[in-house]
Amino acid sequence: LIYCMGDEADDVLRGLRITDEQKLVYSSVKDGFTNFFVPKKNVIYQRAKFNTRVQGPTEPADSFITALYALAEDGYGALREELLRDPLVVGIRDSALSQKLQMESCHQHGQATEEIRMRTK
Repeated sequence: LIYCMGDEADDVLRGLRITDEQKLVYSSVKDGFTNFFVPKKNVIYQRAKFNTRVQGPTEPADSFITALYALAEDGYGALREELLRDPLVVGIRDSALSQKLQMESCHQHGQATEEIRMRTK
């Protein structure tokens, strides 16, 4: 594999954090190169997109909710479910519903999503 990739691949291989024994195993070397060359996601950028997303003037609530779910996939991992509620409640166009949901502290994101869907149809 290294021979086919060229001299620069040998330099990269030396810089990988794998043992000499792992360097003899194709899958270990391949995984090391994959981790080295696959671009990392910019978590700050992904979270900024998520945190600044609000419902558009003519955007249906379902489209807004779907967009937030998609944006949350990239930046939040295990916190996703917990953190989806806040931008849903704050970012909807219906300010009266937003205020109502903000005053009800017991809302889980699923409950908030359902209430937004019911009240905005």
